[in-house]
This record gives sequence, C-alpha cells and structure tokens, in this order.
Amino acid sequence: MASSPELPKVGETVADRFELRRVLGEGGMGIVYEAFDHRGKRPCAIKVLFPHYCDQPQVIARFDREARITAKLKGSNVARVFDVGVLPSGVRFIAMELLVGRDLAMELQERGRLPVATAVDIAIQAAQAMDEAHALGVVHRDIKPRICFWSRARRIAPS
Repeated sequence: MASSPELPKVGETVADRFELRRVLGEGGMGIVYEAFDHRGKRPCAIKVLFPHYCDQPQVIARFDREARITAKLKGSNVARVFDVGVLPSGVRFIAMELLVGRDLAMELQERGRLPVATAVDIAIQAAQAMDEAHALGVVHRDIKPRICFWSRARRIAPS
C-alpha cells in the first residue's frame, strides 16, 4: 500500500517559486502557510489540501472548484489568487494574496460591540464579496466572523 503524500514543510520552496515561511493556520480541509513568491517578488499565502484527501475525488473536486472560482473573483473584498496547482507529491495548493490583519471574530472579542456604522460597513463589504461569488454560481454556506478577515486597511475578505 502506497504511503500518503506529505505536507510541504516550512523552509521548502514549492512550485519552484513559493518559499514557505511559517504556518498561519489550519482548517478542516487544509493548512495555510505564509510564503514568499520569488517570481512575483511579494509575500503570499499558500493554502494546501491535507494529503489524506488526495485519494478522495469529491474533496479534490471541491478544492479544485474553489481554486478555479476564487481565481475569477476580482472584487476588492476577496484575496487575489496568484497560482493554483498540484505539487509533485500530489498535494493540491492555492497561492493567494497575503492579507495582513486578523479575523473578525478576534476583532469582536477584543473590542466587543462595534459601532453601528462600522458593523454596517462590514456587512456591506461581506455582502459585496458574496454577491460576486453568487454571480459565479457559488453559495458560501459558512459566513461567520471567524472566516471574515479584517485587514489593516479595514477591508473585509471572507475566506
């Protein structure tokens, strides 16, 4: 029985251009690294599908669909996609804009209630991102403060 592919490690360069610098976090389907794009000369985030999903066609199809659709989103409230692909190990990845800040849940935990005008602005920004996704046939199904990113520019970007 063949062994499962391994996750890339911090310090490695993947796809001949993205140097993995540190782990930013993990979700149900994968891990996100902070990286540096040597071709684009910019910091970025690399989302990698967990290797144990490499033999699950439905999960791979969902990840690939997310990558294709996210790459089409161009609004200011969506992280830009720079590249998508499959590593030699068979592990899939999405390289995207690195957002500097934190998720909205952390912001709310620290600040408590937001002023009404700020809350309305956040809701509008999230709705604009969802509207763009819906126009491409995507229904997010999981909008919550933990997945809405609050950047230094106070731009909201649902993930």
